[in-house]
Amino acid sequence: MFRSCCNHRHTLFVTDKWLRPHWEIMIVSLCEPIRDDEAEALRSALRQDVPLAFVTQWLSEPTRLAWNEHIAEVARQREQRRLEAVKQGYFLWNDVEACRNCESPAAALSNGLRSAPAVYVTSRQKSRAEHTSQAQSCPFCGANPDSLTWIYFVSPESTWEKLCGRAGWLTVCDACHAQIDFFLEVMN
Repeated sequence: MFRSCCNHRHTLFVTDKWLRPHWEIMIVSLCEPIRDDEAEALRSALRQDVPLAFVTQWLSEPTRLAWNEHIAEVARQREQRRLEAVKQGYFLWNDVEACRNCESPAAALSNGLRSAPAVYVTSRQKSRAEHTSQAQSCPFCGANPDSLTWIYFVSPESTWEKLCGRAGWLTVCDACHAQIDFFLEVMN
């Protein structure tokens, strides 16, 4: 039934060669008769909500959770990785602190881009207010975007020389020592 539902409008497109390794796992791992959570997992793959490889990996686990529990656990792990990345920060803290003391985006740009082409320094700068609606609260303490510190961040001059420079508004939660959002405005 799974195979016959593939290759229709809005369903998973497969070729026999591509499907074969997944099919072999499915044949060995699915219960007889198929359990409700297995059917839901296969439907999720057909609807392309999740990759088929994600389903076959779940099916091949020796002691597997129920499908909905598995999805919840994967989401929890993904959120944990995101929070760890936020805590670590987008940029080196020394570079962030160097930009904290600049009074304006133009000052930060001219300070960070001493040898950069004029186009970077004269680039139109969006105001902080333009980003406020997209800014997120601190995921650790819940501080709203208005109470976060907004810093116009410009990466060090060496990054611009290597053609990987960045500039834009960075929100920082000082209480949690976390870089929350970065709104890119200038990139080379």
